[in-house]
Amino acid sequence: MHLFQLMQLKGVKPDVFTYCTLLSCLYRMRKCEAALELYNEMQTRGIKANLHIYRDLLHGLCQNHQIADALSFLKLLETKGLDCDISLYTIIMDGTTKHGDFDTMKAFFDNLSTKGLQPDVQLYTVLINGLCLNGKFEEAKQFLLKMEEDGCPPNSVTYNVIVQGFLKGKKFHEAVPILEEMVGRAENEDSARHKTMDQGPRNWEKLGETRRTA
Repeated sequence: MHLFQLMQLKGVKPDVFTYCTLLSCLYRMRKCEAALELYNEMQTRGIKANLHIYRDLLHGLCQNHQIADALSFLKLLETKGLDCDISLYTIIMDGTTKHGDFDTMKAFFDNLSTKGLQPDVQLYTVLINGLCLNGKFEEAKQFLLKMEEDGCPPNSVTYNVIVQGFLKGKKFHEAVPILEEMVGRAENEDSARHKTMDQGPRNWEKLGETRRTA
């Protein structure tokens, strides 16, 4: 902050990137009130915030256990008619789930479609992680199944999160079929990749023959 004040004394006008850097630093230092004051100052100066700043603000509030403030801030953004993308709701649902507020998480998740948004792999993964951290293993499995139903198959990160969560929760037997599913999916992907690579030379040969006879 001293450098920021020095910049102003020297007549150097801070831009959105300056504010973004300072906000990130303040949240890492757990100075949430100072960060919000800085954001308000930025607004007063007529500097338009970008999506990165909104993410930093929400993430900082959730990390510092100020879930109510994060929800209020997101509501403010929605009221202003700003284009809130899936990443902002991912941060909110990650925070509410980790803090055990499953009703709020569920309400946000169920309302995504009304906002024209679709859950992605990252959103499902943070929800599964938060549920496992709170011992909600059955709910975590349900979300894993829902990913497939919604045409959003889990990736290696998702599988690692849920398997690690089950193991830490001493749910060893329940973790085995998920681990087997993860290994099976990886083997299928490798098989498909090798098949494509094996077909490559033959396809090039056919292309060469076609060119010679053309």
